[in-house]
Amino acid sequence: MPICKNDPKRKYKGDEPSPKGLGWCAHGEKEGKTRKGQDGNKWIVKEIKNGSLRWVKDSINKKKSYVKKTSSLVKQKSIKKSEPVNKVKSVKKTTSLKINNKWFRELSASQKNTYKKLTTITKKELEKVGINVIIYPLHLTDNGYYISDYAWEYAREVVDNKDPFIIIVLKINSDILDLQKDKLLHIQHSNITYNNKKNLIEVFKKTLGTKYKWNGNQNHTINIKL
Repeated sequence: MPICKNDPKRKYKGDEPSPKGLGWCAHGEKEGKTRKGQDGNKWIVKEIKNGSLRWVKDSINKKKSYVKKTSSLVKQKSIKKSEPVNKVKSVKKTTSLKINNKWFRELSASQKNTYKKLTTITKKELEKVGINVIIYPLHLTDNGYYISDYAWEYAREVVDNKDPFIIIVLKINSDILDLQKDKLLHIQHSNITYNNKKNLIEVFKKTLGTKYKWNGNQNHTINIKL
């Protein structure tokens, strides 16, 4: 992935609709800084409750359907500032199978089985070798975007900016898991380097076999065939 223009230690994907998609990472800017996003809209840097910065669309009529749909994020946001945030509990809520959701019920038996293995056995084995696993339901916004910034900001919050970690991003469109034509579940990752890459590959091959595919390149996503 390309390196942030304002922080050589951090990277971005390039498909973010915010200024991050143009290389301007929020944490490298001052609060209140505004820039034009890749989607053509004006964005502003704001501080969230844990003290970190992120890009927020600077619009009075900002769409909030994403927050309404993502129940785990709503619960996280509803915690009062005076209350301590238990990061371990928040991760557990986010990484649940959510088998009562429509998107899960619509999967085939084989797809359900693979997803369960990934989020239980694979997850447990990865965490044993020091790789955090975050499962994040990313809903399509009213503007037609999957805003990946939300997944990355949330991930860094719940792991307290500790690498390495992977994010299993569940792109959900109208309560249907959006796997595109390739039927692949794309897993993003941070700091999977030479020191821990071997462990990650061994775990995925052991638990998912031929369902797992990755060329080992840090700039490429890990793919799981559902």
